[in-house]
Amino acid sequence: MIDWHAKVAASIEKVGHQVVYVACDNSPSFGYSVGLFKTYGFELVFAGGAGLSARDVGAIINAVAKQASALAVDRASPVTTVLGEFTLRPVAPEWASCMLLQAVEFWGVPAVPALQIVPPLPQKTLAVPDMTTPWDEASQPVWRGFFGRPFPTIPLDYSVVTNLQALQGEMLSEARWEVNQWEIFAGAGPDVAPEDVRIVPFATLLAIDPTIEELLHLEVGKAAKRDELGPWEPWLPAAACEVPTGPMCT
Repeated sequence: MIDWHAKVAASIEKVGHQVVYVACDNSPSFGYSVGLFKTYGFELVFAGGAGLSARDVGAIINAVAKQASALAVDRASPVTTVLGEFTLRPVAPEWASCMLLQAVEFWGVPAVPALQIVPPLPQKTLAVPDMTTPWDEASQPVWRGFFGRPFPTIPLDYSVVTNLQALQGEMLSEARWEVNQWEIFAGAGPDVAPEDVRIVPFATLLAIDPTIEELLHLEVGKAAKRDELGPWEPWLPAAACEVPTGPMCT
């Protein structure tokens, strides 16, 4: 069995840091570095990368970490990488102490100073927290599960195929349910561009739009739709209709 401390120490010796990725069932995923603190006085954290894989998150942290020496001098300027332009902001100790657990354990301190990597606006969603202040449920409900306040009605294995626009707060208008797997989109599902597709915990989307809780009563294999922000109505997608059968088919 490989000693974790030895693995991190080897990564620090080789590339300067180790990336830790955490996938959650009831909150957005996140990743952070372990290894920069001793030299630069901070670690890096990327939180709320809805739908991004561990490789994606690691690539973002690695790209920003390459400029760590410059960030130690100037943390206010945007960081330009081949993955886009990211901004940085300080992380409140309340976030760092419970999120960067392996960094805290590795360095043996109560909380590690950290900088949050914030994605550019076209890719930023409501799952990206403001980590400059302690977590508050009213302003950042997406992270309630991470802080021990999960939605009691949502099974942990419920995930949602959705789109970037939905995670940015646009009105959700179409929904379908298969076993343990939802499709809930802002706009028409067939029109969603492949690069905008995201898969997130149901709880993440519920925190953004509490009205989708009523979809939990939808039967498996059924669909629902709405034109305005109101009750969901049963709906049979056109692709499922062999012949037109009336107003339920569009």
